[in-house]
Amino acid sequence: MPSASDPPLEAERSAEAALLEKIEELSMLRSLNDRLTRASDFASACRTLVELIWESTHAEQVAYYSIDAPRQACRLEAALPAGAEHALASELSSETAPLAAVLAEVEPVALLPGEPLWRSLNALLCPASRTDSPNNCALIAAPTRVRGLATGLLLSRTTGRRTSLDEERRLLAIVATSAALALDASRREAREEFLAMLRHDINNPVSVALGYTEMIVDRLRSEGQGELRALADSVFESLKSVADLVSNYLHMAAIDRGTPWLSLTEVDLGRLTREIVEGYRPSAAEKGIEVEMEVGSEVVCGDRRQLGRVISNLLSNAIKYTPGPGRIAIRCRGDGSGSTLEIRDSGLGLSAGDLAKLFSKYARFHRDRRIPGTGLGLYISRAIVEEHGGQITVESDPGRGSVFTVRLPRRRRPDTTPAPSRPGGA
Repeated sequence: MPSASDPPLEAERSAEAALLEKIEELSMLRSLNDRLTRASDFASACRTLVELIWESTHAEQVAYYSIDAPRQACRLEAALPAGAEHALASELSSETAPLAAVLAEVEPVALLPGEPLWRSLNALLCPASRTDSPNNCALIAAPTRVRGLATGLLLSRTTGRRTSLDEERRLLAIVATSAALALDASRREAREEFLAMLRHDINNPVSVALGYTEMIVDRLRSEGQGELRALADSVFESLKSVADLVSNYLHMAAIDRGTPWLSLTEVDLGRLTREIVEGYRPSAAEKGIEVEMEVGSEVVCGDRRQLGRVISNLLSNAIKYTPGPGRIAIRCRGDGSGSTLEIRDSGLGLSAGDLAKLFSKYARFHRDRRIPGTGLGLYISRAIVEEHGGQITVESDPGRGSVFTVRLPRRRRPDTTPAPSRPGGA
């Protein structure tokens, strides 16, 4: 028969079970952190996370999707068992209702087969045409977050009972929280390696090819070889696009890191504008765009190369988004407090909603017209202007064109000359 000591004994066993559970969790987290630290890159870190969940739970399938916020996309990074990646969608829009609902949750969500969200999310992850996925399994979805923003989604399918399902949901919550920062760090390292590769392996040869192609274009122009010159012009423009793409990503990295990147000198803004405009006249003429220029001599303190980038970005955008025939007017003037550069076009224009996100990273508009670009030019231009202590603004109406205005203060270059020493020492 049960003795009077049985209730305390049960409580002791319960406490012992809870302690063992905590020890197992800590052991698993230590293993996770050790293995993530040893991961050589982001892809390896994602595989490590999936492998640990696969080894530590009763899951039938485990997958991790990373979130590319600018593209509003979720990309499959790793999945188990072998072959599971073929049953899962490789990329999904993070804006679709099922994914958006799951990513908005602070804690992991456990969904049972047949529930409305389970059906919609399962159909999204595993299209009906794919029959090799465990569609009868409960689904646990655990977002990974860094500074409150979702960076990925850890998914686990299990046939376990409700009690074990709750336990696995709690376990995934702990793992997702612990892994989030390590995954984010490895992702940033991968991005830095990619930028370094761009800098050394792509940027240098493209710059050399661009220079030689420009010489060939000039030679063919002087010899009047129109047909060959048209081909050379096409090669030149393609190389220029690649060079701009690489340069934009490199400058974006410097801006994001807060790295000092301006070399200040006295710059004649008017002269710089004239030089850049003349370089763009041929491409404007090909579209039947008339370019007007009213530019005086306006000296500012700034980084000539970076200010040239701003002018080039604004002018190339005006040409890209102005269907021919059209008109672009450039004005550069000054007053006692500073200088103003204005670029006005008769192009497609933008709505009020588009204007609100115009200077955001990766912002792209009029996608239906397949206009090329990275969506980084205006983001970088604003950073450059603001680093100069200036301001860039825009006015636009759909179908009536846009006006970009750059305002730069009239400030002198910082005096770096050492002060003369006083007689008798300091």
